[in-house]
Amino acid sequence: MEAKNSDLKMKMETYKADSKENWEKFKVEFSRDMDELGQAFKDLTVKNVKQ
Repeated sequence: MEAKNSDLKMKMETYKADSKENWEKFKVEFSRDMDELGQAFKDLTVKNVKQ
């Protein structure tokens, strides 16, 4: 999860808004990645509670 978080941070820092189409694509991909990261955190806490 730390690696994924670092990758997302790097994507944000290096993104260059060169066109509206690329911006929309970036937003969709970034949002999906954030959802996956959020789910991973959620799953981690659920697994810890069950143990």
